[in-house]
Amino acid sequence: MTSFVFKLAIAIVAVATIASLPVMAQDWPTRPIRIMVGFGPGGGTDVATRIVADPLGELLGQRIVVENKPGAGGTIAGDIVAKGPKDGTSALMISTGHTVSAIMIKAQAYDAVRDFAPVGIIANSAVAVIVKKDFPANDIKGLIEAAKKEPGKFNYATVGVGSTQHLTAELFRQHAGIQAQQVSFQPPERS
Repeated sequence: MTSFVFKLAIAIVAVATIASLPVMAQDWPTRPIRIMVGFGPGGGTDVATRIVADPLGELLGQRIVVENKPGAGGTIAGDIVAKGPKDGTSALMISTGHTVSAIMIKAQAYDAVRDFAPVGIIANSAVAVIVKKDFPANDIKGLIEAAKKEPGKFNYATVGVGSTQHLTAELFRQHAGIQAQQVSFQPPERS
């Protein structure tokens, strides 16, 4: 186990223990711990969860079950955990979509802030700007200049409206003073 994963697991256990003091009369955990992931297998949130699940399970002496419940920007999994038992055996691995959904989905069945207690940060990631190899610009400055010369000509792809990629691209577009259209990208099915 790497030093980082070990320290992270210790931090998670400490916070989970404090958060579950009302149920400390029994030994904890008494059964497998379920971590819900609101996205499909193989994505960033899923991979990060699976990287820490086994070391955390070893540390706690209990099996960790990673369960994917994709859909609605992670809110399906959030709803399951928010309405589930408060016994310290259910957790939700969130991404920035958890915070975004609190703002974008007015009729959400749970409160994204009040119904959850943060445990720790597992990972962070960056957003990159890429263009086709034959695109006339090879840096951000050139991209902005090209987009300003031909307003509205360029599109940008994201995984969907309200996603981190979409909001980041919109912020970039506004600050750069360019016009571009968002296109939701659906990755091809893998065989």
